[in-house]
Amino acid sequence: MPLRFTTIGDVGLRNLQSLNSVRWIVLLLQLVSLAVASSLLDFTLPWKGIAVVSVLILALTVYTAIRCRSSSGVTAKELERHLATDVLFQSALLYLTGGYTNPFIFVYLITVIIGAALLPRRRAWTITALAICGYTLLQVWYLPLAMIGAAPAGDVSGMDHSAHDVTMELSVMALLHLGGMWLIFSVSACLVTGVVAPMAASLRQQRAAVAASREQQLRNERIVSVALTAAGAAHELGTPLSTMSVVLQDMSLFGAEDPELKEDISLLQSQVELCRERLRRIVNSSRDQTIKVQPSSAFIHQVLEEWQLLRPSVALNANNPADLKTFLETDPSLGMALINLLNNAADAGGEAPVSLSFNETIAHLVISIHDRGDGVAGQVAQRPGATTQSDKQNGLGIGLQLSVATVEKFSGVVNLKTASEGGTVTEITLPVVAGDK
Repeated sequence: MPLRFTTIGDVGLRNLQSLNSVRWIVLLLQLVSLAVASSLLDFTLPWKGIAVVSVLILALTVYTAIRCRSSSGVTAKELERHLATDVLFQSALLYLTGGYTNPFIFVYLITVIIGAALLPRRRAWTITALAICGYTLLQVWYLPLAMIGAAPAGDVSGMDHSAHDVTMELSVMALLHLGGMWLIFSVSACLVTGVVAPMAASLRQQRAAVAASREQQLRNERIVSVALTAAGAAHELGTPLSTMSVVLQDMSLFGAEDPELKEDISLLQSQVELCRERLRRIVNSSRDQTIKVQPSSAFIHQVLEEWQLLRPSVALNANNPADLKTFLETDPSLGMALINLLNNAADAGGEAPVSLSFNETIAHLVISIHDRGDGVAGQVAQRPGATTQSDKQNGLGIGLQLSVATVEKFSGVVNLKTASEGGTVTEITLPVVAGDK
């Protein structure tokens, strides 16, 4: 059963679903409050305009619900667009229902908090700026709430001077209160974005690190399982290889008069001996895990020499490794990893030659293997070694995973990319170390 890891796209879809749920709840609360204000408090409301905005918000929620059913991930840019649209619709609904005097002006702060929690810092500040601008504009442009039968604003006929003075004082206090609410909202929005956004970013980084650590642990567990199985197989293969060696020795005596048969038997004997030597190396490497420093030229030469014994029919176009001047930390497992990657290249290209080149820098040695195959699948190229997917008909899909794990043990990196002229380029980047020349 293939392992499934939580991706950024999965998290984005869940965030979008949560945002849509908040959108439904806020709209429902606003409509219920407006209905209560209209029926019990005798407020006159522009229901036609409110209905138009509500329908638009409902259409957005339905679209978002359908979007959340898709398999494609949600980016931070898409979340930012949703939150900006929410600010726009909230501003339109508040404009029709009293502007900054509407108690539901606080919904701006909900949007700011969501933006600070889910978006990168720059995008979160964009949502905060939109919310503050919306609140500010609603202090100037809005349709005031009016009660049925209330006197028009400014009509003080029939009111004595003392009552008029009290009304004026209350109006001034109300304006100060509303202005103070705007100031507190602006300060709160900036504080939320300035404090919550960095905290949320830190939590996202920690969550990504935990997910990567968990993925590494699962991969290591699989590699250990493969290693145990390989150790058992190496022990079991000793007997059949010894039997084949004896049988081939007997066959060489009977086939001495047939040159072609003798050549084939000789080839089989060399391959059996090579297998036995490889098993001995596997056993010895499991006992001796000592890492040694050796010249890059000697290490590459040894790997290529061994690989060409394994794959004599595949032509190799390579730069001369003797020109390399750097030193590497190596052990037998690193050589086996490079041989496995060369085998993958040979299998991908069929009978086509494999190209090998080297690039030295002060800090790294880059080994590039270019095959003539059909290229590499996107999932494998993006995360080499994270999947056991195999492009070969009879492949088990673990060779690349083991090779990547071995290279990473030496602080190296394996990258796969499709070459412009066709085929795949496998880049193995290894850190160089100081050595005695």
